[in-house]
Amino acid sequence: MLLDQQVVAGLGNIYVCEALFRSAIRPDKESGRVTLPALKKLVPAIREVLSESIAAGGSTIRDYAQPSGELGYFATSWQVYGREGQPCLCGGTVRRFVQGGRSTFWGALSGESARQADSLGIGPPSPLCGGPDRGNSMANTPQARKRIRRNERRAEINTNRVSRIRTFVKKVEAAIAGGDKTAASAALKEAQPELARGVARGVLHKNTAARKFSRLTKAVSAL
Repeated sequence: MLLDQQVVAGLGNIYVCEALFRSAIRPDKESGRVTLPALKKLVPAIREVLSESIAAGGSTIRDYAQPSGELGYFATSWQVYGREGQPCLCGGTVRRFVQGGRSTFWGALSGESARQADSLGIGPPSPLCGGPDRGNSMANTPQARKRIRRNERRAEINTNRVSRIRTFVKKVEAAIAGGDKTAASAALKEAQPELARGVARGVLHKNTAARKFSRLTKAVSAL
């Protein structure tokens, strides 16, 4: 329903997947069964995803670029879209399935979301999700509590890794904007291994990393 432009204008498949994940609503849930509390989480999530994308210059897919030739950077912030088989921020694995001819990406609920799921009327994660089984989301056993703590630690680590990559890339971009080729070259040299580590650790898609590095390299060379 979120892709119906007569209902919500301006949302594409990428942003729908990301907003649903952030608001802990299963993409295979019937729209008529989403509760008001869940919708109150979804609306801010949609605004947040779109605002972040605009600030990052959009989401680059294949041949899309801005008029300046720069690629959108928001793709590096995708938490589930295009990340099939990669580690999810929740500690599980991102899975893909098809809805209405479009690919939908989803991951397990975070520990906090799992504990809130019943009260929000969201229910347990979809069986399409590759994350740990949370049929019993109340964490009423030592093993369940340990699993949730482990997944929350993984989510925090992955979030920090993404933030670190952004910091290095922005350092290069700042030097380029300032016209300092020496500083830009040095910053690019520092950013390259960070991008590679992001790919190796599953927090950054290899194609996104390659495009980003290529664009930065060309920009530095043009100084």
